[in-house]
Amino acid sequence: MKKRLLVTGIAVLLACTAHAQDIYGTVTYTSKLTSIELGEDILAETPPDMVEETKASVIEAAEETYTLQFDNASSYYKKVENPAQELSGMLVISAGSFNAQHYMNLKDNKAIMQLTILDETYLLTNTPRDITWKQENEVKQIAGYTCKKATYLRPEDNTTVTAWYTPDIPVSLGPEGYYGLPGLILEINEGNAVLQCTAISLNTGKKPVITPPATGRKVTKEELLDILSKKQSEFEPVIQEVPSNKNR
Repeated sequence: MKKRLLVTGIAVLLACTAHAQDIYGTVTYTSKLTSIELGEDILAETPPDMVEETKASVIEAAEETYTLQFDNASSYYKKVENPAQELSGMLVISAGSFNAQHYMNLKDNKAIMQLTILDETYLLTNTPRDITWKQENEVKQIAGYTCKKATYLRPEDNTTVTAWYTPDIPVSLGPEGYYGLPGLILEINEGNAVLQCTAISLNTGKKPVITPPATGRKVTKEELLDILSKKQSEFEPVIQEVPSNKNR
């Protein structure tokens, strides 16, 4: 009798533990620029006393919102679509304005990026990139969670990427294909760009089924880099003047 009770108790404990570890939710991020350099054409047409104000307006207009839907082993990261923000007849056009969606499944060791450029959509399937994080001795609060700092030197361009993650949500996932830390990544800093969590919905409602993107022309990494290279002139990181809808 005691043996039966012990076995039953262990089974219940294991079931409760498995349930407690079933984590899912949605994170909302806001991307911001900490600084910006105006193009020479814009500087030539902007009065000196208006340069800083113009920069501030551009930085504000460049803000974008993203969501990360996640569970214990998979995630889907995408931009929240908004109408293009105009300021004084100018529109910010940058490589960051490409519509990229990231799917990751750590269990299957699969990462899929769906990239839309103008009216063309591409699918790149790969394994998650190799990231060697360095733990730092800094902590801060983000959206009510205590976060720890980690850094990574990206070999493609020698850029130092800083991530802030929270061990309170023990999921090794994050935005923009970043992963591999002992907690959910709530902030990413890359150069003059900051992507920070503004809200978290955790274990609320029915657990979602996260599925990979399926629409788009399948390409290799080399093919996609070639496509991006050819379109570089169309999406230079400068401010380009366009007609304002208000004047039409």
